[in-house]
Amino acid sequence: MENKKTTVLIALTAICLFTSTLFFAYRVIGKPVNLHHAVNRVFDDRIDYYNLKNGVLTVKSDNFGWDGTGWSVKHARRNGLRQIEKLQKVVLEYEPGVKKINVTITYLKKPEIKKSIVIKR
Repeated sequence: MENKKTTVLIALTAICLFTSTLFFAYRVIGKPVNLHHAVNRVFDDRIDYYNLKNGVLTVKSDNFGWDGTGWSVKHARRNGLRQIEKLQKVVLEYEPGVKKINVTITYLKKPEIKKSIVIKR
């Protein structure tokens, strides 16, 4: 009887470990699970502020401005504009209730891009 309980306990533990490993791999490698996770991916995990309230998404991100050859405000602005385009697509896909997006992109903590986007459906 003891042997049977131990076998069942080991089997349940193995199932739980396998399931949690799959979930972890899906979150890290696979498609983002929710809007917050997707926004973090768009901004390469450099979100300083994130808030979703009353249909308004507010995001503030510090951009490094690195393009492989050097650091600059120009690279930070270009990358920020690209990220804002991606953000619009992500919001449409993950959160249909968002009516407005307020985005601030900074470079070395100084605001470079402030954009307010009204989502039209």
